[in-house]
Amino acid sequence: MSSPRKAFESEQRFEVRFNSVLAWGAFLHCLIGVASGIWMLTLGASFVFGGPDSDERWMWPWLPLLAILFFGWIAWLTARWALDRRPQIVVTPSGFSWRKWSQVEIPWSEIVEIKPYGFARYITITLRDPARYRAENASARFHWINGIRGAGDLTIPVRRLNRSAKDILEAVKRFRDGAARP
Repeated sequence: MSSPRKAFESEQRFEVRFNSVLAWGAFLHCLIGVASGIWMLTLGASFVFGGPDSDERWMWPWLPLLAILFFGWIAWLTARWALDRRPQIVVTPSGFSWRKWSQVEIPWSEIVEIKPYGFARYITITLRDPARYRAENASARFHWINGIRGAGDLTIPVRRLNRSAKDILEAVKRFRDGAARP
């Protein structure tokens, strides 16, 4: 039986998915926030705010409702993240793809440089022709920020993934070197 770290790795493909343990932990924290909002709205309102007849009654229904809405929204996002088992990054002998950016694989010949960025919390990729590989989603609107920060054309956060930046860069080196050989 293969180890969990090697589960999505083969000679022809290296896949990186979301870290579901981290996502479920964030989801549980959000449920605590929702439960606290419900508690403040129902049982604890008089204890926390002095109830609807106190001087702080302007906060009474709004703060608990905002807590419920905010933590409920974040819980929904983290549950989606935890249940998403699709590969987020795929490294193959022919190229590299990042699901959040595009479904199109970028060939190794179009990638100038791949390196860690920001204390290895990100991987940055510099492309030969960035206009040719545009984002297919909302990421395109914020693409210009990478240039201002001194990063490459794509900046990939790896904190929520099940592999480290080091593991991904090792796979990139292995597959890219393999593609360079005849």
